[in-house]
Amino acid sequence: MVEEKEVKENEIIFPRIKRRLVNPKEKEERRQHILSVATMLLIEGGYSEVKIRDIAKALDTSASSIYSYYESKEAILQAIVEQELESLEMVLSDVKLSQNLFDSLKTICVTYYNHAVQNPFIYKLIFPSSYENVISTTAPLQLFSIFNGYVFSAFKSFKSRYTKDKIKTLSQHLWALTHGSISLAEDILQNTENSLTIERLVDIFFVGWKKSVKTS
Repeated sequence: MVEEKEVKENEIIFPRIKRRLVNPKEKEERRQHILSVATMLLIEGGYSEVKIRDIAKALDTSASSIYSYYESKEAILQAIVEQELESLEMVLSDVKLSQNLFDSLKTICVTYYNHAVQNPFIYKLIFPSSYENVISTTAPLQLFSIFNGYVFSAFKSFKSRYTKDKIKTLSQHLWALTHGSISLAEDILQNTENSLTIERLVDIFFVGWKKSVKTS
């Protein structure tokens, strides 16, 4: 009789145990916390090595809890990339064009550079070192697409007569130059606080580019 009573009590009590409801604000904070911790782990351990359970352990929670927010590690990476794309778009949208085209292009490069060095972990995740496996083939192209869009907008604002092909080529060179400057500042000079390096490099590049356009 005692055992039967205990079973019945358990059957009655168990359904009453409810998880605390999470409001939208708290849920979003948890999502962001997962992304922050996951970004660090993915960079330090490598994308292929880090598992969902590693992220859960670092957060002192269960893997099932992570899955309630993100269905896979790929989904976490995609969320990190999308967040970075939105952030870059917002920063570049605030750029105020200068009184001439090339100063405006330089401002775009410097803004992109500053954003990258202020978010070094995300930058390293999207652009891993050459000896590491590329974890996302689309993210770099998406970042370039945003950068390229603002370069084209600058040319359009100044009613430039350059062809679309020439503008795209220039945009690709500027983007490569900017990323080279970021790697130089972080990995070799170990000083990302001074953006004068990218400004000088862009100035030097424009001198050569203008000459090449005149002779072509």
